[in-house]
Amino acid sequence: MLGLIACRHAAPPNRGRERSLPAARGSELTAGWHHSCAIRCDGQVWCWGAARFLGQADDAEQRFPVEVALSGARSIAAGIDRTCAIVGDEGSVVCWGSPSRGLPDLRLPRSTSRAPAEVGVRGATELSVGRWDSCAILGPGVAGGDSSEGGSGAMCWGVAGMGKELRPGIFAPFYPVEHFNASFWGSCAQNAGGLQQLECWSEVPAIEGLNQTSAAFPIAGALALGPRGFCRITAERRVACSRGPGQVRVIDEPRLADIISLHVGLKEFCAVDARGAVHCWDHPRGDGGAVELRRVPFEHPVRAISLGWYHGCGVTTGGEVLCWGSNRHGQLGDGTIEDSAIPVPVVFPGQCP
Repeated sequence: MLGLIACRHAAPPNRGRERSLPAARGSELTAGWHHSCAIRCDGQVWCWGAARFLGQADDAEQRFPVEVALSGARSIAAGIDRTCAIVGDEGSVVCWGSPSRGLPDLRLPRSTSRAPAEVGVRGATELSVGRWDSCAILGPGVAGGDSSEGGSGAMCWGVAGMGKELRPGIFAPFYPVEHFNASFWGSCAQNAGGLQQLECWSEVPAIEGLNQTSAAFPIAGALALGPRGFCRITAERRVACSRGPGQVRVIDEPRLADIISLHVGLKEFCAVDARGAVHCWDHPRGDGGAVELRRVPFEHPVRAISLGWYHGCGVTTGGEVLCWGSNRHGQLGDGTIEDSAIPVPVVFPGQCP
């Protein structure tokens, strides 16, 4: 049974928002379970790695990137078995992939070719793709996107619902939402307004430590949620992470003093600092054990990364996409199936003009 966790803590009120559809938030690259995707050039989407998740007519594994049949992508997000993108000026949501355990997104048309299909959601500015459901932040002026309490409106679709709703279909959050974050085991919504609040629906105890984190450490940044844990940046600009209830700990490490984003995979946690350096560590269970920070050796500064279960990808300030970690299904995109602890360039078929 899915559970609801609600946490309240004081937060500064939101600033006023323009009454127009804002630019899409989110990454230009994403790492799923065993596949990766990136937006390049003029909004073209390329994917590589495990079969069935790449938006192709066949189900073949791809060790090099293959182009997905859509254009004008502005943001992209991958889950364990499917990927969604925000496309065009209208913010249309398009998804492709394989439904989990035979339970499809009810708004995602079935396709024997697994080709991209619109799900009927427009005006999206941010996406989150979970195991059973998908969610989108909606811009002002969009149906379901207006909010009188601050923050953006939102829409979720799939099998699991916001709060205690477990029926299939479309559902809306209880409060204005600033940010969604999803993983294989659960999803959370970070709410906006005079009181910030977390709403989480989860299948495992790992996420249940969120209420402890929020109560003990005032929150300053967006939640980073992974398959077996989570991280937050506290109001004191420290990093607090957990692998389960009673296991929240603050990582007092000088190299994490100027972090701009946090990311959680199955086996490791990573952070990007203001200089574009990527630091990762294997967060120990419980309170014992030292945290050994290591720098992922990117040659150039990184502007964004995304973690899958066993691999990660990053895009540099020069636009180069590199991946590291497990490569069993070709998810590093270098044409091999050899793992690499060092980021290797993804081999795209051509350069952007």
